[in-house]
Amino acid sequence: MRKQSKQARFARRAFHHAIAGALGVLMITGAAQAFTFDVGNPDVKMSWDNTFKYSAGWRVRGVDSKVADNSLGPQINTNDGDMNFDKGSMITNRLDWLSEFDFRYQNKIGFRVSAAAWYDDVYHHGNDNDGALGGALVNYKSVKYDKFPEGTRDLHGRKAEFRDAFVYGTFEPGDMSVNVKAGQFTQLMGESLFFGYNGIAAAQTPLDLVRALSVPNSQFKEIAMPVKQISTVVQINPQVSFGAYYQFEFKKSRIPGAGSYFSFADFADSGGQNILLGPDGAGGILSVHRTKDIEADDSGQGGMQVKYKTGDYEFGLYAAQFHDKMPQFYVRAGHDARGPIATGVDVGDYMMVYAEKIKTFGASVSTLVGETSLSAELSWRKDMPLVARGVTAVWANANHNNSGNPAYPVGETLHFNLSTITVFGATPLWEGASLVAELAYNQRLKMTKGQKYSPTCTDRCLDPLATKSATAIQFVFQPEYFQVLPGLDLQVPIGVGYGIDGRSSVAGVAALMPPEHGGNISIGLKGEYMKTWQMGFNYTHYFGDASSVIRYNADAPTLSYKNFHRDRDFVTLSIQRTF
Repeated sequence: MRKQSKQARFARRAFHHAIAGALGVLMITGAAQAFTFDVGNPDVKMSWDNTFKYSAGWRVRGVDSKVADNSLGPQINTNDGDMNFDKGSMITNRLDWLSEFDFRYQNKIGFRVSAAAWYDDVYHHGNDNDGALGGALVNYKSVKYDKFPEGTRDLHGRKAEFRDAFVYGTFEPGDMSVNVKAGQFTQLMGESLFFGYNGIAAAQTPLDLVRALSVPNSQFKEIAMPVKQISTVVQINPQVSFGAYYQFEFKKSRIPGAGSYFSFADFADSGGQNILLGPDGAGGILSVHRTKDIEADDSGQGGMQVKYKTGDYEFGLYAAQFHDKMPQFYVRAGHDARGPIATGVDVGDYMMVYAEKIKTFGASVSTLVGETSLSAELSWRKDMPLVARGVTAVWANANHNNSGNPAYPVGETLHFNLSTITVFGATPLWEGASLVAELAYNQRLKMTKGQKYSPTCTDRCLDPLATKSATAIQFVFQPEYFQVLPGLDLQVPIGVGYGIDGRSSVAGVAALMPPEHGGNISIGLKGEYMKTWQMGFNYTHYFGDASSVIRYNADAPTLSYKNFHRDRDFVTLSIQRTF
């Protein structure tokens, strides 16, 4: 009780300080507008926008033992993020700053630079982990069990980064228009709205899964991360355009840090230090430590598209090669084993592995029917990693790599997305409304490296619970109400993500697809005052069968394909101002 009271005091004090500071900043900037530079030349346009946002969030459900507990049991590697936050505790107390600078000359050439920084007070104090067995069950060992590891603090608690940093130009040779862009930016091909990982867009961008999980029902374009690249779009005539790009770096997707609220694996990426394997027979725990990851090469990623318009229809053809931005995990027993350590015995190492040179080809069609935009996208992938048997313990050796000799299965897959955006007119229930929805389907066509599950399978084995196909849906319905009070407009976004059927052989974890027969529902209230201030409240509820992300079988662990966030319902409040 003493520890919880101390944590509660920290949370209350941090909340008061942060909200006071945020309101102070916002009030100071309250009378300002977006800053435009007047250099006396009408051909030159420069603007500098700054957005400050304060967010606070709380957990509203207690820990479910089906998802996590603090025992030497099957949830040993997936429980820290759950056990670190008691019911009612703050899960975020955050101030964000986004700064954007744009320069344009004659609307033909220019550049853009944007940067983001954030500070979350929650990750700079203790958490609620009770430290069972002296903290031996917490995967990270560099700090006390009720603290967050440095990698998690750096990612969630304090960070600054450039986002966009590119130059562009538009040229008109003959009757054509050519746009060229170079630098760091986000580019998306295809027609995906929510399930971009299931579409052509998976080739172009890594994902910010921290945002995807903390802001449910975010559209794919909102969680896409910028990459260093060069691209061009050539408008050959009013009907036909051609686009191409080449990337100069590999950037992995951003996974929630170990022990953070939305984390689903205690060893994954930022803050990840150890995988716990079980009792060592002498009162301690067998474990393997994190070693250098096998990341994909910075070269070898690029693609192209052709678009054709006729009447109310637009057709697209796509081809791309890319590296997977989501990791596989190799565990190498006996490799660099450190022997006896303070909490047991270190028997080897583990690493995150990113597959290379996946090929994808696809086609799309979009049209407008009344006030409804409809689009569909079909694509095929070759050399695509599949969900491996063992999941966190794909037993590997020094000869396994991320291309020619992977320890995980590889195959050919088919992907289909069907999307719609609809605008509704005024009714007695709302003054305006919109619906954004997408259906996603994927299918394992065949395995080209590896084999299906069998009791004797020891290499490149497919997860036995993965099904040949999977289908999911996600939508956001948003009624709007204008001038509820003088200067105040309101929106009520209602979002749902649901796994209709199947356990995907491709998108097995994280926010890529909702779990089978489960998902989340969120309802919010968004206000905009004088077209200047934005305020929001949101409640998110997870539903479906509860389980940790890993299911432990007699032969080897598999994915559970159940809702590993089932007990992590939460509410958030936010206030935002751009000047």
